[in-house]
Amino acid sequence: LANTLERQLGLTGAYAEIPAAWKNTIFFNDLPLVWNQETQSFRHNGKIGIGNIGDVQVNKKVDAYIEMVEKGSGDIFDIYLRVDDRTWYYIGYSPGGLQVLSSNREFNSIVYDLKENDRRVKGKVGVAQYVYSLAARRRVDLFIDRFLEYEE
Repeated sequence: LANTLERQLGLTGAYAEIPAAWKNTIFFNDLPLVWNQETQSFRHNGKIGIGNIGDVQVNKKVDAYIEMVEKGSGDIFDIYLRVDDRTWYYIGYSPGGLQVLSSNREFNSIVYDLKENDRRVKGKVGVAQYVYSLAARRRVDLFIDRFLEYEE
């Protein structure tokens, strides 16, 4: 399957069909993480590849700050994607909650306008239950500041 997908991408720049396991999420196709002993986390600072978001093929590289931490209470991650000088997206997860925010007002409105029940993702076996909501801009700024503090 991997060879077939790689061939399709090389020939046409897109997959004939996105594998089902990739369709309900954001799929990074180039994300080299590095262990940072000081922060006790896996991190990335630089370009990453976004293969698809849901069933929409993206196949683009964007700048990103990413940090993933394993805690006793559950995994935590922060992802800041910068598409261009004016467009960015933030995703922050901790057990029970996923927070998002963007410079894209339409994106923020979609999340803001949803009723609470529609923002709840029910858990399945092996998949945690959580509620998603808009993040405060302060959370995004704190993540970027903390992230860059350990990059110098």
